[in-house]
Amino acid sequence: MNYKELDARSKHLKPVKLNRFQIEHTLERKYEAKELPLFTIPRKDYENDEEVDEKRIYKLYTITNKQVLKQIQNKDDIDAIKEPFLSTIYEKASYIVSQTKSKNDGQSVSYNQLIHEHNHGKRVSVVLEKDETDYVTNFKVYGFAHHLVTYLVARIGIEGMKEGDMTDTDYQFYLECLAENGFI
Repeated sequence: MNYKELDARSKHLKPVKLNRFQIEHTLERKYEAKELPLFTIPRKDYENDEEVDEKRIYKLYTITNKQVLKQIQNKDDIDAIKEPFLSTIYEKASYIVSQTKSKNDGQSVSYNQLIHEHNHGKRVSVVLEKDETDYVTNFKVYGFAHHLVTYLVARIGIEGMKEGDMTDTDYQFYLECLAENGFI
């Protein structure tokens, strides 16, 4: 991939990073995501997850619409879902069950069910982080959703990336996501 060319296109086209309200609106409208209470995933899981900062997490969304899931999963995602090891590993593990009610659709969702559906390609969830600004600073996608991940990276960026530094792997990935989504 020619990162110099992608960088030049990015500087010329100046793709817009969306604020948190625009990200939330996009998740709700384009991806039919429903907001779940943050405690659907136990706090301890957030604390033990190196990819998120539990102090900055402010929203948890989930996507279960079959048509949307088909759109956000690529061939590698579908192959991983079919992998026998992945499809049974969480069925054999025991988890703390926390029953909650989704404030948007009234469905009861347990933590076990969330994990099971993530690993079987029947659900994707997104945790959003922010600081004191109106911008999402980080996110994590649970489940298989390559196209959703690349879209969010293109619209949010990657915290700590060095924009304009062609040797920064985070910036390279950001450029790839912009290109994959047609923003540059």
